[in-house]
Amino acid sequence: MQDSGVGIKAEHLSEIFEMFRQAPDGEWRRGGVGLGLYIVKRLAAVLGAEIEVSSAPGRGATVPHPRARSPARWRPERSSTTDCADPRNP
Repeated sequence: MQDSGVGIKAEHLSEIFEMFRQAPDGEWRRGGVGLGLYIVKRLAAVLGAEIEVSSAPGRGATVPHPRARSPARWRPERSSTTDCADPRNP
């Protein structure tokens, strides 16, 4: 996928998939809470793929088709808290 947006500075590319990450103050923003790319990366990981992006200011961004790492093996994450959904575990 490619867009023709304002682009992303090289020093910010390593951060864009972090939770709640948004463009720094003073740079162009369009709202949101900074979860979109975080969710995309997590979903790709669950499906056994990796996602990356390349960009430069004034040139937009390019996100190639996700690369499969290995066959997907989904396992639910276990919480460190008690699982209240299990009646045997009140």
